Amino acid sequence: MILLFPFKAASRSVWIAAIAYIPVSALFLFIGTALFSFYSANAELLPSSLEGALTGDKIYPYFIATQFSVGLRGLLIAAIFAAAMSSIDSSLNCVSTLTLLDFYKRHINPGAHEKQSIKMLRIYTVAWGALGTITGLAMIQVQTALETGWQLAGIAGGGLVGLFLLGILSARVKPWQAGIAVLASITSIVWATFARELPETWDWLECAWHSRMIGVIGTVTLLAVGFGLSISMGKGHPPRPGNG
Repeated sequence: MILLFPFKAASRSVWIAAIAYIPVSALFLFIGTALFSFYSANAELLPSSLEGALTGDKIYPYFIATQFSVGLRGLLIAAIFAAAMSSIDSSLNCVSTLTLLDFYKRHINPGAHEKQSIKMLRIYTVAWGALGTITGLAMIQVQTALETGWQLAGIAGGGLVGLFLLGILSARVKPWQAGIAVLASITSIVWATFARELPETWDWLECAWHSRMIGVIGTVTLLAVGFGLSISMGKGHPPRPGNG
């Protein structure tokens, strides 16, 4: 019973995070909708010289700088920085620990002692921090961070979500079948990501789905292939004898 507790706690946390994502996303969308309504009703508050420049993520900072009082403005900016620092710290700790336990100590150096593990953990933290910094600098040219974040989450998380659901919904899927399903999911994600604005001779291969659907495409592909292999390979096998 004690051994099952960590799994149950992890499963519960995943479901809580998935459910909480819905109102959190709705809150972000509400902020954008409210800003659009505010400036649509008060178009004179936008200087004509900045109308074309204030697009995407630039509207909210402009609203804070021009509509909030000095004290409230400082509190809000401080809260944004605090939330960003907390998120960065926890993310770096998580991904560095994951790299250490699931890759280094499992495949590279299973017998690593505590001192060596701490050293590698620091190295991974610096490496992932540098990669995150480079990614942040590359995001400067992005039109909207939220839209790009959804696209990247769909690319990176589509297969993970599908594999998670496949493991929960079916106990008959074998590891090799799940592996083939993951490869099929990766293939579909690559297609949905890069098969856009192709030459006319290749337009039959072009992905016409919106970029927000990349994660859905990867998840559905993984589930379809995983369940398909499980069902097709399960036919014709003799039933297992019962215990009674």
